[in-house]
Amino acid sequence: MQSYQIQVNKDIVNLTNDLYTGECILFLGDRVKCIFCSSRNVVKNGKRKRNIRTKQSFLCTECKRQFVEVDGFERMRHKPKVIVRAIHMHQDGMSFFKVQTHLWQHDGVRVSRQTLTKWEKKYSNFLKSNKHESKAGHKGSHTRR
Repeated sequence: MQSYQIQVNKDIVNLTNDLYTGECILFLGDRVKCIFCSSRNVVKNGKRKRNIRTKQSFLCTECKRQFVEVDGFERMRHKPKVIVRAIHMHQDGMSFFKVQTHLWQHDGVRVSRQTLTKWEKKYSNFLKSNKHESKAGHKGSHTRR
């Protein structure tokens, strides 16, 4: 399991990515906040079913507006596990062409290289920042003689 912190709507959230099952789980801390008025007085209000996946829907008791859970992958046409796998493959040294071919052959997902570069720009910021933090902590623990 790999865990990353990302900033969504001015809140730091933890994104846990299980590379074996491909599940992306987002933890928003203790409670969900309304995306409109930032109130923590929200109740569950059914589920939103889409082609990609099903999301929990919430209703704010303060402003009476409905919203879906924030996970950083809003309005994306592809599943989060495909996006995360593509970014990891590219960061592991595969070219965008090879990543594109791999996704088509193994997952049946057709994406352009331009889409892959947009995913890389959008989502790799939190991956890179976490890598640098872990490397910096790792270097400090060893002394060189």
